[in-house]
Amino acid sequence: MRMNDLFKELDDMDIDMIAQEFPVLTPDEKERIYAMSERKYDKETNNENDFSDKDEIVVSGVEHYKRPVWYKYASAAAAVILVIGGISGSMLLMKHRKTIQPDNTDLFTSTTGEKTTFQTGTNEQNGTSTEQATKESVFIPATTAEVTEATTAETTSEAQTDHEEEYEAVALDLTDKFAALVNKLNRNVRYDPGNMLDFYITTSDRYLYNQSESYYYRVTEPGFESPSNYTDAFKEICTEELFEHLYSKAGSENDTDLSEQEIDIKLSEAFKADLSRYYTGDHVELFMDYGITSANFITYRGGLYVCTDMLPGDWKTYSDQPSITEKSENSFVSVRNALFSPVCKDAASQTGVPLTFSFVKEGDNWKISSIVQDQNR
Repeated sequence: MRMNDLFKELDDMDIDMIAQEFPVLTPDEKERIYAMSERKYDKETNNENDFSDKDEIVVSGVEHYKRPVWYKYASAAAAVILVIGGISGSMLLMKHRKTIQPDNTDLFTSTTGEKTTFQTGTNEQNGTSTEQATKESVFIPATTAEVTEATTAETTSEAQTDHEEEYEAVALDLTDKFAALVNKLNRNVRYDPGNMLDFYITTSDRYLYNQSESYYYRVTEPGFESPSNYTDAFKEICTEELFEHLYSKAGSENDTDLSEQEIDIKLSEAFKADLSRYYTGDHVELFMDYGITSANFITYRGGLYVCTDMLPGDWKTYSDQPSITEKSENSFVSVRNALFSPVCKDAASQTGVPLTFSFVKEGDNWKISSIVQDQNR
């Protein structure tokens, strides 16, 4: 047998591992191992022969035996084979090992009601009682009903929280936009101070010669430079029904409930005065010609102008945050106290007038479906 045949089944990884764990023996170490093995062999041979003192034979002049040269290499190869076999067997055992239950242990399951208990029983030989093992090894999983109930409750709670946050965000956004639009109707817009018109405006059915001048400046508010921009903005946040109601004469004699009614912002009258046929400095009979008593805005030869007489110092909105009072899947109700005109007529009020906003979801968008104010406040 050739020396290389001993290693033909080894790959590089096994050779590296063996080289690291078992370095090459020196000649002295090989001699020492051989001498030790020889002494052990002689001892075992002497024990088997069981010689007595009487039968002991003393031999002198023994000729020394010289081992063949190939014997050393064969011994080293045999040692390597033993090492490889031990390592390979250990790795194979670890790879295919299985959990072995003791022969004296029985696993069984007892079910009582809705709770399942896993117990470990023992026999009398190991001295461990079944009661003690049961107390130490108890697993009580939740039943299907309990898990379903807990999951449903958690999901419902999360859904309600999500809806609550969504409703609050929608109410805040749409009510803020509504207040901003109403304030724009109350002349909270930018204008060009270099582009001015002035007229003598009569606001009643009687002709007055001593009317003071009213000054109008060209509106430059981005996105609100024409009457259609305002109406489109209201349509964006209001349902079609509410917009039609706001545009018509809300608060008319057809309202039966005098304590609560939808607000009247006079949207249809806001841009009714077209003074294109007049010249600056002319006398204008606003009520006689247009049936209105005031004109915050006028249209004049293609432009929109805003009246700057007695502008308020600031434009208020609300005194609080919206609070959700009713809610369902696609609708909810919110209340908020308004400080802006014409809802709140007291400029010094700190609390304002409660407005009840109703919201509905149209497709993917939320819109205001009604706005009711308390007329007793």
